[in-house]
Amino acid sequence: MNGIYQWLLRAAIAVIASLTVNAIMGWLDQGWLSLLLNVATSAAAMFGISYLLDRQAERYAKRINNPSSIDCDVRLNGILIGTLPDATYAAMQLEAFRDERNALAQLWNVGRVAITVFDRMIVVVPVLVFWGALAIAVFSPYTYTEMLLEFQKADAATITRALQGVVKIGLSFVVMTMIIMPMFGFRFGFKNCYAEAVDQMLRHKFNTPVDGEFRVTRPLLATMPKDNKPC
Repeated sequence: MNGIYQWLLRAAIAVIASLTVNAIMGWLDQGWLSLLLNVATSAAAMFGISYLLDRQAERYAKRINNPSSIDCDVRLNGILIGTLPDATYAAMQLEAFRDERNALAQLWNVGRVAITVFDRMIVVVPVLVFWGALAIAVFSPYTYTEMLLEFQKADAATITRALQGVVKIGLSFVVMTMIIMPMFGFRFGFKNCYAEAVDQMLRHKFNTPVDGEFRVTRPLLATMPKDNKPC
């Protein structure tokens, strides 16, 4: 049953990724071609997601089965509270990794982040368009007049295509914002549900009710076996 749930979750993620790509590329209104493109991109996304997830599970399993597993330092809010074998830590990570509830929670969180970013864009984009149009009108009145004349002469089909282009740009901007902005500290409500699940296991393991950030780090490099991976 767990395998079925994992397959359904991967398929759902693949379909969402496929629809996002097809919407950005403008492939959703191509009839049968649109259907084929959705199937092809969904299959490709499914394959890629499955490969990456399986490889991550293999890395956890390798650490669990490592006969020379090292002991890692566990810190809560920067204070050392104990040590933990890396194999045990990897087992916790694998348990969280395979828990469908964490996958659903992470998918829901990413969806909320996308809605939050899109909601911000609804406010930001019209403001940028207004000030952009105002700047063109002030610094290049001839260009502004030509744009207005072209807009007045445009038929419904042309306006529709222009609006579709704006939507594509908006979707692309939302996706890029979700990818780039966290690098600068803007998370838009994003949280790592897998890491939170592991933190709960660590809190139970060390019997500490204190809230805070757990950090599991390897000991000094000089004391770590050469064939070991870092925590």
